[in-house]
Formats: sequence, C-alpha cells, structure tokens
Amino acid sequence: MSDQPLGTTPSAAAPSAECKRMLDIIRRECPGLVPAEPLDPGGVAPEVPVPLPAVQDLFITAALFAVGLLDDDGRPVGEAVVWAEHDRELLVLVTKIRVRVVPGVVAVTIPVRCEEIGDTEVHVTFAVGSPDRPAGLLLATEERPRGPQLVVDLWGEALVAFAWKLLLDVSAHVAFAAGDDKDGQRLVPAALTADKTGIVVLPQARHTFDRVIRP
Repeated sequence: MSDQPLGTTPSAAAPSAECKRMLDIIRRECPGLVPAEPLDPGGVAPEVPVPLPAVQDLFITAALFAVGLLDDDGRPVGEAVVWAEHDRELLVLVTKIRVRVVPGVVAVTIPVRCEEIGDTEVHVTFAVGSPDRPAGLLLATEERPRGPQLVVDLWGEALVAFAWKLLLDVSAHVAFAAGDDKDGQRLVPAALTADKTGIVVLPQARHTFDRVIRP
C-alpha cells in the first residue's frame, strides 16, 4: 500500500483510489459503523467487526495497491507481479492470496510460482488478540513461513514482510472508515482481534501528543 507508516493518515479531504476502494468494501459489509460525532483525543469508537469475506476482499485490494496493480480509479490492472533479485525471480499471484482466521490467529496464504518448483504456496501465520485474550496491536509470527524450502530460503523474509504490511494496512483502513477525530483526521487502529468469523478492529482518535492540528 502507501509508504506511510501505520500511525499516519492521508488527508480526509483527498482520499486515494486505494482508500476509496477499501472504504467501499467496509461500508458495504459493515454499515452504520461511523460514529455520530468526531472523537476527542484518545477517545475510542465502537469495535468494528469485519466478516471474513470482507477481510479477503480488503487483503486483495491492499495487495494490488502494494505492488502497483491499481489504477488511479482503484481498478485492478493485473493479477500478478514478478519479484526479482539478481538472477532469481518469483511470480507472486496477488489476486489469489487467501486469508483464514480462527480465534487469535490470522493466516495468510500467498500463491507463488518459480522456475525451479512451479506453482506452490507460502503460508504466513500471525498470532493476534482474541476475544478472550486481547493484545492491542501486538502481533507475532513464526521465524520462518511455511512452504517449500527453496522458496522460503530465498524469499521467506520478503513474503512475511508483505503479509505483515497487508494485515497492518487492512487494520488501518478499517479504522479510517470508522470516522474522524476533532481535528478532522481519520481514526487509527488501537487493537486487533480475530475469531472464527473474521477480524475486529478497535478504532481510536490520536492522543493529544500525536494530534495533527491544521492551521
């Protein structure tokens, strides 16, 4: 997605094509989630449950944007991207990425293709909060993703970073869709949990020390 860190937000007055596409998904699947009034600094909005079909759509959109396959209107312009390093190449089938959830776990499956192995998959599993054991935005993953050794040895770190970025960016955009603070800035995620139905994001207004005050 964008190169902005998770703690920053684009201007609410000029949402990107990425934002528009993801907000459409959130509003379709999660109607009525926008708070009635802007939040005070540090205030939290109601939790936003996102069902698994919407999570899947959001991950695909996030992935397409991350690799430059969304046009200015937010429409896909491709389905896969080639990663290259020296004489090695890996085809990442972006639109085939799959997400599964169980309580406390988000599992991301990334289909890939290379000359040495052909079609295969790499699985990146994240431990997140659950309804019974909230963990804020603390996330953890295995030291190595699961998949063919050749692919994991060469591309494992990049694939984990890719899946990590998608999960954080999806969480951020769910929070963005939940409303604004009193400075007109979009909310940010304060907590992420997963259960068997999908994910739940807790949106929060920036704290006083992190406020963005426009002149």
